[in-house]
Amino acid sequence: VFVIDVSGSMSGESLRRVKQQLSTLLGELSSETRFLLLAYSGATWAERSSKPGARERPLPETQGGSRWLKRSAKRLTGATRGTIKKARAWIDALEAGGSTYTAEAIFHAIETRGVEQVILLSDGSPTDRDRATGRSLSSEESARRIAEWNRFHRVRIDTIGLGGGGARFLQQVARESGGTYTPID
Repeated sequence: VFVIDVSGSMSGESLRRVKQQLSTLLGELSSETRFLLLAYSGATWAERSSKPGARERPLPETQGGSRWLKRSAKRLTGATRGTIKKARAWIDALEAGGSTYTAEAIFHAIETRGVEQVILLSDGSPTDRDRATGRSLSSEESARRIAEWNRFHRVRIDTIGLGGGGARFLQQVARESGGTYTPID
């Protein structure tokens, strides 16, 4: 599952580079590979409390009346010429804007049936919030939240950093899941 940051900080050159990198990566997929693209940003935060002791579920894809998470398909899809062409068109239509719900987007990715690997493309500056209080989380808290959600799934998360000040966050997310961090300058 490719997880693509399309928040406001990714506008302009960063988004152009993400689109170029993704197009290249899609071209390298083998025909046996199944993939999904998730693009995320953020909108108005609508507080949502979980019941104590209840299993936490992914945040709804629409918050405050806006869709913060977009999917290229409903589930993992085989890498055929047709699906790759369709995915590239989907990527070309992406626009940047909004906040950066990185942990929430990764939660959706690791909950995808059949996922074995997540590739996060971002400048690495999350703006996640505590679900119960709405308090902004630090980068370290977001990374710990990802590790906590992933502890039973054990999905490898590779991160690709596209400048910005979030390299440390991306390195931590990759390290804690057995993934690798790759900076693109």
